[in-house]
Amino acid sequence: KSQVFQKRLVNEKKRMFFHTRKIRSQLMVYYCVVVLVLLSSWWLSRMLFMPGIMSTDCSSTIRPTVALCLAAKGEAAYIDEHFDYHTALGVSQYYIYDNSVGNDLKQWGQEKQKVSMPAISVTHYPGEAIQMSAYLDCAKRALADGHAWAAFFDVDEYFILKEERHKSILDFLLEITEQDVGAVLVIWYMMGTGGREVYSPQPVTKRFRYPKSESNIGQQHFKTIVKLEHMNMTMTPHLHHPHLKDGSHRRHYRTL
Repeated sequence: KSQVFQKRLVNEKKRMFFHTRKIRSQLMVYYCVVVLVLLSSWWLSRMLFMPGIMSTDCSSTIRPTVALCLAAKGEAAYIDEHFDYHTALGVSQYYIYDNSVGNDLKQWGQEKQKVSMPAISVTHYPGEAIQMSAYLDCAKRALADGHAWAAFFDVDEYFILKEERHKSILDFLLEITEQDVGAVLVIWYMMGTGGREVYSPQPVTKRFRYPKSESNIGQQHFKTIVKLEHMNMTMTPHLHHPHLKDGSHRRHYRTL
């Protein structure tokens, strides 16, 4: 009888052991289901109630960032300094249209992207007189990527913040533009060689430090920083300024 009792006791312990494991497994499944339901509810609430998400309106996803549109040809020696300079001013993304035959800036873009934070897009864009069509394509891409502003500069053009209170190009734009300002026209300020007649391997911003006075008298040429939601994307932009939608106006700015 003792052996029979012990055998029954062992069998009962085994049964209880497997029963407990089954309950634990079921509880674990229930727990996972509950967690998934809660996470799904949280995600759905964000998608439904957070502005700018799950919206087909591009303006609702616009971020207060500045992109730079640039067409270049034969300027590989200068693109790196231009990129670093404007990155320090707060440009968030570069759209470079390489007009060279051999796509000279492709490798530069790939290597630079590995060590730099701002996104870089190098598009091979061969042909004649491509700058205006490149600007329009860039504006459309920058708007689709959620940028609020796009600056249209050349490799030999550097934006200067003349007010110390402006820590970035975005600080400047947010301060000087009202709601109906669609573009800022940045007046050129020509810099001379300072009497240098021989090339020296220094950065552009070190070699050209003195104004070319005769070229700055009455200077009215400019390049543009445009608020993308105000830009008329149905028209090819002028080389120095894009077309704006009705009701938007431009504001002039002299850097020096």
